[in-house]
Amino acid sequence: MKRGLLAVLAVLLIGGFLISGCTTAKPLPESKPASEPASAPASAPASAIELKFSYHTPPQAGIVSMYFEPWTKQIEADCGGKVTITHYAGGTLVKAPDEYASLQSGLSDIALIETELTPGQFQLSEISMLPYLFPNVEVACRSMWDLHEKYTFDTELSTIKVLALWTTPAPYLHSKSPVQKLEDVKGMKIRSGGETDSYIIDAVGAVPVEIPTSDTYTALQKDLINGTLLTAEAIFAFHLQEVVKAHTNCFSTYKTFLIAMNKDTYEKLPADIKEVFDKNSGQELSTSHSAAFDENDQKALQGLQAYDEKVGNPGYFCLPADELARWKEAELTVWDKWLELTEAKNLPSRQMLDDAQKLVEKYQ
Repeated sequence: MKRGLLAVLAVLLIGGFLISGCTTAKPLPESKPASEPASAPASAPASAIELKFSYHTPPQAGIVSMYFEPWTKQIEADCGGKVTITHYAGGTLVKAPDEYASLQSGLSDIALIETELTPGQFQLSEISMLPYLFPNVEVACRSMWDLHEKYTFDTELSTIKVLALWTTPAPYLHSKSPVQKLEDVKGMKIRSGGETDSYIIDAVGAVPVEIPTSDTYTALQKDLINGTLLTAEAIFAFHLQEVVKAHTNCFSTYKTFLIAMNKDTYEKLPADIKEVFDKNSGQELSTSHSAAFDENDQKALQGLQAYDEKVGNPGYFCLPADELARWKEAELTVWDKWLELTEAKNLPSRQMLDDAQKLVEKYQ
Protein backbone atom coordinates (compact mmCIF):
# COMPACT_ATOMS: atom_id res chain seq x y z
CA MET A 1 0.00 0.00 0.00
CA LYS A 2 2.81 2.39 0.93
CA ARG A 3 4.68 1.54 -2.25
CA GLY A 4 1.57 2.33 -4.30
CA LEU A 5 1.08 5.66 -2.54
CA LEU A 6 4.74 6.61 -3.03
CA ALA A 7 4.51 5.76 -6.72
CA VAL A 8 1.50 8.07 -7.14
CA LEU A 9 3.29 10.88 -5.30
CA ALA A 10 6.38 10.42 -7.48
CA VAL A 11 4.33 10.70 -10.64
CA LEU A 12 2.66 13.89 -9.36
CA LEU A 13 6.01 15.46 -8.40
CA ILE A 14 7.61 14.63 -11.76
CA GLY A 15 4.59 16.02 -13.57
CA GLY A 16 4.79 19.23 -11.52
CA PHE A 17 8.43 19.77 -12.48
CA LEU A 18 7.65 19.26 -16.16
CA ILE A 19 4.78 21.74 -16.12
CA SER A 20 6.70 24.42 -14.25
CA GLY A 21 9.72 24.49 -16.58
CA CYS A 22 9.85 27.95 -18.22
CA THR A 23 12.43 27.00 -20.81
CA THR A 24 10.69 24.07 -22.47
CA ALA A 25 8.60 24.41 -25.58
CA LYS A 26 6.12 21.70 -24.69
CA PRO A 27 2.55 22.60 -25.72
CA LEU A 28 0.76 24.51 -23.01
CA PRO A 29 -2.68 23.60 -21.66
CA GLU A 30 -5.67 24.72 -23.66
CA SER A 31 -7.59 27.75 -22.39
CA LYS A 32 -10.80 27.02 -20.53
CA PRO A 33 -14.05 27.41 -22.50
CA ALA A 34 -15.29 30.97 -22.89
CA SER A 35 -18.31 30.17 -20.75
CA GLU A 36 -16.16 29.46 -17.68
CA PRO A 37 -14.01 31.80 -15.61
CA ALA A 38 -10.28 31.03 -15.92
CA SER A 39 -9.92 30.55 -12.20
CA ALA A 40 -12.35 30.64 -9.32
CA PRO A 41 -11.76 31.62 -5.72
CA ALA A 42 -12.19 29.27 -2.79
CA SER A 43 -15.62 29.10 -1.19
CA ALA A 44 -16.45 32.17 0.88
CA PRO A 45 -19.21 33.37 3.17
CA ALA A 46 -22.49 34.23 1.45
CA SER A 47 -22.02 37.86 2.47
CA ALA A 48 -18.63 38.18 0.73
CA ILE A 49 -18.15 40.95 -1.83
CA GLU A 50 -17.77 39.25 -5.22
CA LEU A 51 -15.54 40.96 -7.77
CA LYS A 52 -14.86 40.03 -11.41
CA PHE A 53 -11.29 40.43 -12.72
CA SER A 54 -11.12 40.46 -16.53
CA TYR A 55 -8.00 40.29 -18.70
CA HIS A 56 -7.19 39.19 -22.22
CA THR A 57 -3.98 37.27 -21.48
CA PRO A 58 -4.52 33.48 -21.56
CA PRO A 59 -4.68 31.59 -18.26
CA GLN A 60 -1.43 29.73 -19.02
CA ALA A 61 0.55 32.97 -19.46
CA GLY A 62 3.33 33.52 -16.94
CA ILE A 63 1.92 36.88 -15.87
CA VAL A 64 -1.21 35.14 -14.55
CA SER A 65 0.59 32.70 -12.24
CA MET A 66 3.37 35.16 -11.31
CA TYR A 67 1.34 38.34 -10.80
CA PHE A 68 -2.43 38.25 -11.09
CA GLU A 69 -3.20 35.13 -9.05
CA PRO A 70 -0.81 35.83 -6.11
CA TRP A 71 -2.01 39.43 -6.03
CA THR A 72 -5.71 38.60 -5.80
CA LYS A 73 -5.09 35.74 -3.33
CA GLN A 74 -3.22 38.16 -1.09
CA ILE A 75 -6.12 40.61 -1.22
CA GLU A 76 -8.61 37.86 -0.40
CA ALA A 77 -6.47 36.67 2.51
CA ASP A 78 -6.01 40.19 3.88
CA CYS A 79 -9.78 40.73 3.66
CA GLY A 80 -10.37 37.66 5.82
CA GLY A 81 -12.94 36.07 3.53
CA LYS A 82 -14.95 39.25 3.03
CA VAL A 83 -13.94 39.49 -0.67
CA THR A 84 -13.75 36.93 -3.48
CA ILE A 85 -12.17 37.74 -6.85
CA THR A 86 -13.04 35.57 -9.85
CA HIS A 87 -10.65 35.63 -12.80
CA TYR A 88 -11.86 35.78 -16.39
CA ALA A 89 -8.72 35.20 -18.47
CA GLY A 90 -8.25 35.07 -22.22
CA GLY A 91 -11.05 37.52 -22.97
CA THR A 92 -13.73 35.19 -21.59
CA LEU A 93 -15.72 38.10 -20.16
CA VAL A 94 -14.87 40.81 -22.71
CA LYS A 95 -12.29 41.15 -25.45
CA ALA A 96 -9.16 43.28 -25.04
CA PRO A 97 -10.37 46.40 -26.91
CA ASP A 98 -13.49 46.46 -24.70
CA GLU A 99 -11.78 46.17 -21.30
CA TYR A 100 -11.91 49.91 -20.59
CA ALA A 101 -15.58 50.18 -21.54
CA SER A 102 -16.45 47.11 -19.49
CA LEU A 103 -14.74 48.63 -16.47
CA GLN A 104 -16.62 51.88 -16.82
CA SER A 105 -19.97 50.11 -17.24
CA GLY A 106 -19.38 47.80 -14.29
CA LEU A 107 -19.45 44.59 -16.33
CA SER A 108 -16.03 43.92 -14.85
CA ASP A 109 -14.96 45.20 -11.45
CA ILE A 110 -11.21 44.94 -12.09
CA ALA A 111 -9.61 44.85 -15.53
CA LEU A 112 -6.30 44.85 -17.35
CA ILE A 113 -6.27 47.75 -19.81
CA GLU A 114 -3.94 47.98 -22.79
CA THR A 115 -4.11 51.71 -23.44
CA GLU A 116 -3.16 51.71 -27.11
CA LEU A 117 -6.18 49.57 -27.98
CA THR A 118 -8.36 52.63 -27.45
CA PRO A 119 -6.80 55.09 -29.94
CA GLY A 120 -6.83 58.71 -28.82
CA GLN A 121 -8.16 57.90 -25.34
CA PHE A 122 -4.87 57.49 -23.46
CA GLN A 123 -2.31 59.43 -25.48
CA LEU A 124 -0.29 60.61 -22.49
CA SER A 125 -0.24 57.10 -21.02
CA GLU A 126 1.32 55.78 -24.22
CA ILE A 127 4.57 57.63 -23.50
CA SER A 128 5.93 54.36 -22.08
CA MET A 129 6.05 52.93 -25.59
CA LEU A 130 8.36 55.58 -27.02
CA PRO A 131 11.39 53.65 -28.32
CA TYR A 132 14.59 53.90 -26.27
CA LEU A 133 13.02 56.12 -23.61
CA PHE A 134 13.53 53.58 -20.83
CA PRO A 135 16.54 51.26 -20.36
CA ASN A 136 14.76 48.37 -18.65
CA VAL A 137 11.49 47.17 -17.12
CA GLU A 138 12.17 48.31 -13.56
CA VAL A 139 13.06 51.88 -14.51
CA ALA A 140 10.12 52.01 -16.92
CA CYS A 141 7.61 50.81 -14.31
CA ARG A 142 8.82 53.15 -11.53
CA SER A 143 8.94 56.11 -13.89
CA MET A 144 5.51 55.40 -15.34
CA TRP A 145 3.90 55.27 -11.89
CA ASP A 146 5.29 58.72 -11.09
CA LEU A 147 4.24 60.05 -14.49
CA HIS A 148 0.72 58.66 -14.10
CA GLU A 149 0.40 60.25 -10.65
CA LYS A 150 1.39 63.66 -12.01
CA TYR A 151 -0.24 63.68 -15.43
CA THR A 152 -3.01 61.09 -15.93
CA PHE A 153 -4.72 59.87 -12.74
CA ASP A 154 -6.75 63.10 -12.57
CA THR A 155 -7.14 63.57 -16.32
CA GLU A 156 -7.41 60.79 -18.91
CA LEU A 157 -7.65 58.08 -16.19
CA SER A 158 -10.00 59.99 -13.87
CA THR A 159 -13.00 57.73 -14.52
CA ILE A 160 -11.26 54.60 -13.20
CA LYS A 161 -9.24 53.69 -10.10
CA VAL A 162 -5.74 52.54 -11.08
CA LEU A 163 -4.46 49.96 -8.61
CA ALA A 164 -1.24 48.80 -10.24
CA LEU A 165 0.76 48.66 -13.46
CA TRP A 166 2.26 45.83 -15.47
CA THR A 167 5.24 46.83 -17.59
CA THR A 168 6.32 44.24 -20.14
CA PRO A 169 9.89 43.62 -21.33
CA ALA A 170 10.98 45.01 -24.69
CA PRO A 171 9.54 42.80 -27.44
CA TYR A 172 11.43 40.82 -30.04
CA LEU A 173 10.56 40.71 -33.70
CA HIS A 174 9.42 37.12 -34.21
CA SER A 175 9.34 36.36 -37.92
CA LYS A 176 8.93 33.58 -40.44
CA SER A 177 12.28 34.45 -42.04
CA PRO A 178 15.47 35.85 -40.43
CA VAL A 179 15.82 39.61 -39.92
CA GLN A 180 19.47 40.59 -39.47
CA LYS A 181 19.58 44.09 -40.95
CA LEU A 182 17.20 46.99 -41.49
CA GLU A 183 16.75 46.14 -45.18
CA ASP A 184 15.38 42.70 -44.27
CA VAL A 185 12.27 44.18 -42.66
CA LYS A 186 11.33 46.52 -45.50
CA GLY A 187 7.85 45.71 -46.74
CA MET A 188 7.29 42.91 -44.24
CA LYS A 189 3.77 42.71 -42.81
CA ILE A 190 4.19 42.88 -39.05
CA ARG A 191 1.42 42.31 -36.54
CA SER A 192 0.79 45.45 -34.49
CA GLY A 193 -0.91 45.58 -31.11
CA GLY A 194 -2.25 49.08 -31.65
CA GLU A 195 -1.61 52.65 -32.71
CA THR A 196 1.85 53.23 -31.21
CA ASP A 197 3.08 49.80 -32.30
CA SER A 198 2.04 50.75 -35.81
CA TYR A 199 4.07 53.98 -35.72
CA ILE A 200 7.18 52.03 -34.70
CA ILE A 201 6.70 49.34 -37.35
CA ASP A 202 6.09 51.96 -40.02
CA ALA A 203 9.21 53.88 -38.94
CA VAL A 204 11.49 50.97 -39.91
CA GLY A 205 9.83 50.50 -43.29
CA ALA A 206 7.57 47.55 -42.49
CA VAL A 207 3.79 47.38 -42.90
CA PRO A 208 1.78 47.34 -39.63
CA VAL A 209 -1.24 45.06 -39.48
CA GLU A 210 -3.37 45.66 -36.39
CA ILE A 211 -4.86 42.39 -35.14
CA PRO A 212 -5.44 40.96 -31.63
CA THR A 213 -2.73 38.73 -30.18
CA SER A 214 -5.23 35.88 -30.09
CA ASP A 215 -5.51 35.99 -33.91
CA THR A 216 -1.74 36.07 -34.52
CA TYR A 217 -1.29 32.30 -34.85
CA THR A 218 -3.84 32.01 -37.66
CA ALA A 219 -2.55 35.15 -39.39
CA LEU A 220 1.02 33.77 -39.44
CA GLN A 221 -0.16 30.33 -40.50
CA LYS A 222 -2.07 31.78 -43.46
CA ASP A 223 0.75 34.20 -44.42
CA LEU A 224 -1.45 37.21 -43.72
CA ILE A 225 1.50 38.58 -41.74
CA ASN A 226 5.22 37.82 -41.75
CA GLY A 227 5.99 38.50 -38.11
CA THR A 228 4.91 40.00 -34.81
CA LEU A 229 6.24 42.12 -31.94
CA LEU A 230 5.87 40.18 -28.68
CA THR A 231 7.81 39.12 -25.61
CA ALA A 232 9.43 35.69 -25.64
CA GLU A 233 7.06 34.44 -22.94
CA ALA A 234 4.05 35.42 -25.04
CA ILE A 235 5.30 33.22 -27.88
CA PHE A 236 4.86 30.13 -25.72
CA ALA A 237 1.61 31.40 -24.19
CA PHE A 238 0.05 31.62 -27.67
CA HIS A 239 1.95 28.61 -29.12
CA LEU A 240 3.54 30.85 -31.77
CA GLN A 241 6.84 28.95 -31.68
CA GLU A 242 5.07 26.59 -34.11
CA VAL A 243 4.64 29.28 -36.79
CA VAL A 244 7.68 31.57 -36.44
CA LYS A 245 11.31 30.64 -37.07
CA ALA A 246 13.47 33.65 -36.17
CA HIS A 247 13.71 36.23 -33.38
CA THR A 248 15.55 39.56 -33.43
CA ASN A 249 16.25 42.19 -30.74
CA CYS A 250 15.52 45.19 -32.95
CA PHE A 251 13.01 47.15 -30.85
CA SER A 252 13.30 48.84 -27.44
CA THR A 253 9.84 49.81 -26.28
CA TYR A 254 8.02 49.05 -23.03
CA LYS A 255 4.28 48.60 -22.81
CA THR A 256 2.67 49.53 -19.51
CA PHE A 257 -0.75 47.99 -18.88
CA LEU A 258 -3.13 49.37 -16.26
CA ILE A 259 -4.70 47.16 -13.60
CA ALA A 260 -7.71 49.22 -12.59
CA MET A 261 -11.00 49.02 -10.72
CA ASN A 262 -14.40 50.46 -11.51
CA LYS A 263 -14.42 53.73 -9.60
CA ASP A 264 -17.92 53.32 -8.13
CA THR A 265 -17.04 49.80 -6.99
CA TYR A 266 -13.95 51.11 -5.23
CA GLU A 267 -15.74 54.04 -3.59
CA LYS A 268 -18.51 51.77 -2.24
CA LEU A 269 -16.10 49.34 -0.57
CA PRO A 270 -16.15 49.34 3.25
CA ALA A 271 -13.28 51.32 4.73
CA ASP A 272 -11.38 48.23 5.91
CA ILE A 273 -11.64 46.56 2.48
CA LYS A 274 -10.60 49.74 0.72
CA GLU A 275 -7.57 49.86 2.99
CA VAL A 276 -6.60 46.34 1.90
CA PHE A 277 -6.75 47.28 -1.77
CA ASP A 278 -4.71 50.42 -1.09
CA LYS A 279 -2.09 48.37 0.73
CA ASN A 280 -1.88 45.94 -2.21
CA SER A 281 -1.54 48.66 -4.84
CA GLY A 282 1.01 51.15 -6.04
CA GLN A 283 4.51 51.55 -7.36
CA GLU A 284 6.39 48.94 -5.32
CA LEU A 285 3.91 46.16 -6.08
CA SER A 286 3.89 47.06 -9.78
CA THR A 287 7.67 47.22 -10.04
CA SER A 288 8.43 43.99 -8.18
CA HIS A 289 5.99 41.91 -10.22
CA SER A 290 7.03 43.49 -13.52
CA ALA A 291 10.70 42.84 -12.74
CA ALA A 292 9.94 39.20 -11.90
CA PHE A 293 8.11 38.82 -15.20
CA ASP A 294 11.11 40.31 -16.99
CA GLU A 295 13.33 37.59 -15.49
CA ASN A 296 10.82 34.96 -16.56
CA ASP A 297 10.87 36.34 -20.09
CA GLN A 298 14.65 35.84 -20.26
CA LYS A 299 14.12 32.20 -19.29
CA ALA A 300 11.45 31.94 -21.98
CA LEU A 301 13.94 33.25 -24.55
CA GLN A 302 16.35 30.49 -23.54
CA GLY A 303 13.53 27.99 -23.98
CA LEU A 304 12.80 29.46 -27.39
CA GLN A 305 16.43 29.08 -28.41
CA ALA A 306 16.42 25.45 -27.27
CA TYR A 307 13.23 24.80 -29.25
CA ASP A 308 14.63 26.39 -32.41
CA GLU A 309 17.84 24.38 -32.14
CA LYS A 310 15.82 21.19 -31.76
CA VAL A 311 13.64 21.78 -34.84
CA GLY A 312 16.34 23.43 -36.97
CA ASN A 313 14.99 27.00 -37.09
CA PRO A 314 17.35 29.96 -37.72
CA GLY A 315 16.49 31.07 -34.17
CA TYR A 316 17.61 34.14 -32.21
CA PHE A 317 19.79 36.87 -33.74
CA CYS A 318 21.31 39.68 -31.68
CA LEU A 319 21.94 42.77 -33.78
CA PRO A 320 25.51 44.10 -33.59
CA ALA A 321 25.93 47.61 -32.18
CA ASP A 322 26.39 49.38 -35.53
CA GLU A 323 23.28 47.76 -37.02
CA LEU A 324 21.23 48.40 -33.86
CA ALA A 325 22.17 52.09 -34.14
CA ARG A 326 20.51 52.21 -37.57
CA TRP A 327 17.27 50.79 -36.15
CA LYS A 328 17.40 53.20 -33.23
CA GLU A 329 17.76 56.21 -35.53
CA ALA A 330 14.69 55.12 -37.50
CA GLU A 331 12.59 54.34 -34.42
CA LEU A 332 13.34 57.61 -32.62
CA THR A 333 11.24 59.45 -35.21
CA VAL A 334 8.23 58.10 -33.28
CA TRP A 335 9.00 60.63 -30.51
CA ASP A 336 8.23 63.48 -32.92
CA LYS A 337 5.06 61.72 -34.08
CA TRP A 338 3.82 61.34 -30.48
CA LEU A 339 4.64 64.96 -29.62
CA GLU A 340 2.87 66.18 -32.75
CA LEU A 341 -0.32 64.24 -31.97
CA THR A 342 -0.45 65.15 -28.29
CA GLU A 343 0.49 68.81 -28.61
CA ALA A 344 -2.24 69.20 -31.24
CA LYS A 345 -4.65 68.39 -28.39
CA ASN A 346 -2.93 70.88 -26.06
CA LEU A 347 -1.63 68.09 -23.83
CA PRO A 348 1.48 68.71 -21.69
CA SER A 349 3.41 66.00 -23.50
CA ARG A 350 6.70 67.87 -23.93
CA GLN A 351 6.92 68.57 -20.19
CA MET A 352 5.95 64.97 -19.52
CA LEU A 353 8.72 63.71 -21.78
CA ASP A 354 11.21 65.96 -20.02
CA ASP A 355 10.06 64.60 -16.66
CA ALA A 356 10.34 61.04 -17.97
CA GLN A 357 13.98 61.58 -18.90
CA LYS A 358 14.70 63.00 -15.45
CA LEU A 359 13.00 60.01 -13.82
CA VAL A 360 15.19 57.66 -15.87
CA GLU A 361 18.25 59.38 -14.39
CA LYS A 362 16.72 59.14 -10.91
CA TYR A 363 15.81 55.46 -10.99
CA GLN A 364 18.69 54.19 -13.10
